[in-house]
Amino acid sequence: MSNTWREAGYTNREFSRFFQSIKRKEVFMYSVNHPKLTAVIEYAKCIALKYDQDLDFSKRDVVILDGLISNIWPVYPEVAAELGVRGNYFWRFGDSVEFEGPRALVDFAYERYRAQGIEPHDLVPVGSTANIDDVLKAQL
Repeated sequence: MSNTWREAGYTNREFSRFFQSIKRKEVFMYSVNHPKLTAVIEYAKCIALKYDQDLDFSKRDVVILDGLISNIWPVYPEVAAELGVRGNYFWRFGDSVEFEGPRALVDFAYERYRAQGIEPHDLVPVGSTANIDDVLKAQL
């Protein structure tokens, strides 16, 4: 059990029940910091049980639509090489928006921002972006 769970007041048994539940269903993460909604729902159940141990979730079907299911994010070739799989730079959002290459992703993002009234000068990078231009130029 992680220290984070312990610090939040969960027991080993509570953590095990949560972890076993999400492991049984499917791959529960999109990436190292992005859980699928099935994992979020199971975690929400853990929180609810902290407040009311008599809750019976077997009588409730918790369904939340996951907006990322229709989206495809690539496994970048640099990451894929480390995993021993083929990678690419192909994205799909919904049923109709498809594009290839990092420059296309950036252009798509800026178009979406502009449509919401957000201009490039409104965006401020968070963290280190020292080599972002090198990365993007290498993919053009």
